[in-house]
Amino acid sequence: MKHELLAKLIKQAQGARSQNEFALHSGVSSAAITKIRQGKRRPSPDILRKLASRAYNDVTYEALMVAAGYISSTQSYVIPSPAIPSPTLTEKDIAEVKRKVEKVKELLLAESSLAFGGEIEDEETLDKVLAVFESGLMLAKEESKGKYTPKTSKKKD
Repeated sequence: MKHELLAKLIKQAQGARSQNEFALHSGVSSAAITKIRQGKRRPSPDILRKLASRAYNDVTYEALMVAAGYISSTQSYVIPSPAIPSPTLTEKDIAEVKRKVEKVKELLLAESSLAFGGEIEDEETLDKVLAVFESGLMLAKEESKGKYTPKTSKKKD
């Protein structure tokens, strides 16, 4: 079945990271990744693009699009990749981001006036909002590490 190939590719794209780390890096909620891997949800091309942008093991956007049934394997689809790889975040950086996201979640749950027009729609909506927030924090942290890390401290390839 197609979803089995897609599940295999997503697991391969995840690499040695936990699913939560992969979700955090890609900006796709862990719950969404689970549903896609179980065949309970068909990912949008945008979700596949996000997963491919942070994929390991040479998993491409095109391969994910084929596995999801959006394009045939004979079609060619090119997605530009970033020219400069982003700095890797440490476990300490990731833990800091997660603490900030938890604080925002607590605020949203405690202050219903702050949550989506007065009430939380559902858990999936909350997860999506928090995933976007988390992804934004991760990208900002990566960017600041790239800009403000002294050249002598940066790892050489």
